Amino acid sequence: MRKVSSSLSAIIFTALLVFISSTAYSGDSSKSHKKGYDHISGASKIARKKTMPPKSDDYQVFKIDGVKNYIVKYDEKMYRGGEMQTLAGAKALKKLGIKTIVSITPTDEERKMTKELGLNLVELEFHKTTGVSPEQLKQFLKMVHNEDGPFYVHCHGGNHRAGILASAYRMHELKWSKEKALLEFGFLGGSLKDDYIMIESITKTP
Repeated sequence: MRKVSSSLSAIIFTALLVFISSTAYSGDSSKSHKKGYDHISGASKIARKKTMPPKSDDYQVFKIDGVKNYIVKYDEKMYRGGEMQTLAGAKALKKLGIKTIVSITPTDEERKMTKELGLNLVELEFHKTTGVSPEQLKQFLKMVHNEDGPFYVHCHGGNHRAGILASAYRMHELKWSKEKALLEFGFLGGSLKDDYIMIESITKTP
């Protein structure tokens, strides 16, 4: 009976995660029945409707001119969001107290801006189809554990790959449960279906 109960709980939890991920930003749940899987991504709905994620006591969400999309502040040490589009945006991040930029999608322009502003730039490139390697996860977690921060983690839009590293921070550094961290990931624009490979890559302790 215990094994059956455990399997049933896993099925219910998985169904709940997919439901939340597919409807978290939609004002009309009937739209989730359209063909294809684009609707599973909360990020795609944000892009179309230009809405902000739901409010929570666990994080703050705000926008900065010159930074793509929106920024999520998890705590005094960890921020994540979209790429820096202008020098003014990079300066605004520095004004927040950001010391280290963790870039999943580094560019020459970003290297130039961070050097000019005296910001530490850590390049941690990976793709959604491969996930975070054990070495990269270990590097990231060691950095956020041993260094003061604050850190700003970004990819292009800030929702999927940056969100995955933030979830890894929640699980491994802050000791959140996998369930709680992934519920937050879904609410903040991640796709619990399409980002499955990345999710699997961060759930095991490196």
